[in-house]
Amino acid sequence: MLNKIIITGGGTGGHIFPAIAIANLLKTHYPNLEILFVTANGMEVSILQKFNYPYQNIWISGFYRQLNFKNILRNLTLPLKLVISRYQAQNILNNFKPQIVIGVGGYAAYPTLLQAISMKIPTVIQEQNAYPGMTNRMLAPKVDLVLLGNSLAADKLECKRKIYSGNPVRRTIFNGNKTQFFEKYYLEDKPTLLLLGGSLGAKTLNSAMLNHHSTLLNEGFQIIWQCGNIYYDKLKNQIKKNKGLVLLPFIEDMADAYAAADLIISRAGAMSVSEIMNLRKPSILVPSPNVADNHQTFNARSLADYSAAITLPDHLLNEKLLQQIQFLFQQNGLAQLQKQLNLLKLPNTDNIILNEIVNLVV
Repeated sequence: MLNKIIITGGGTGGHIFPAIAIANLLKTHYPNLEILFVTANGMEVSILQKFNYPYQNIWISGFYRQLNFKNILRNLTLPLKLVISRYQAQNILNNFKPQIVIGVGGYAAYPTLLQAISMKIPTVIQEQNAYPGMTNRMLAPKVDLVLLGNSLAADKLECKRKIYSGNPVRRTIFNGNKTQFFEKYYLEDKPTLLLLGGSLGAKTLNSAMLNHHSTLLNEGFQIIWQCGNIYYDKLKNQIKKNKGLVLLPFIEDMADAYAAADLIISRAGAMSVSEIMNLRKPSILVPSPNVADNHQTFNARSLADYSAAITLPDHLLNEKLLQQIQFLFQQNGLAQLQKQLNLLKLPNTDNIILNEIVNLVV
């Protein structure tokens, strides 16, 4: 019986959203389960507050790879932060007394998982990406189990035990209503593109769509364009009000947007790729060049290697995007992608994650 667990990690939405999906899954089966999140004081705090999950922060930050004077000074504080955060984690574990600690990646997971291992508390890592992050690469040999969100990560982690579980996705994404979305934003039943740049938006994707949206609208396409909060005001002033174009800083009704889309143009974050894979949606994936270890390229490969998605390098996006969209719609390309997506065998993610966590506690 699960009574108390800790979920730790964070740094980006790509870590915290699968953590919440795991928490929601466990609460569905164990309504009285107490869940405590241990994280850093970053963007994940506001997300946890939105979902009403309790959390405690520890004093930790990541290693800054872009070395300038300011970042060098920040990196010099890391040894002190590791010592203090490990002590904070020890106090949290002693007070909360979890049966298991689940790490989802990100620098916030490192001290908490390391302390749990030293205290003989069962530990699990859930790795979302095809190329594992630094924290998970360092801790994988020490934890009891690694749950792989992407099968390509299997040969990149040394660990006691690893299982391909797939990434836990929001169950609500399967309940989208295309008609509802069209009516809300005054769209018609015609070929629809959905552009996603991640929670913060993506400069390159926004620039390419800015250059090509008029041509696409004239050719009969509709565009749902999630541009990110920091780009929204500027883009809103640059784009005339066009019927068939919906510009949003952030998409709240994501399930409906997915249902409305015939083709998705997206960064290749682990959770975006997992949702596209689970929904069997044709996509053009544009891996970000600004992420650690180029992991989005590996994520995109998990579909592209099976001809189940198109990938475009970031530096060629503006040049190739329009041509690629036209090709997919004119040459039966969407149907080919759909066929390959339907051939992909996906694991029963929820059951695997639930059973493996419960078995470690029993």
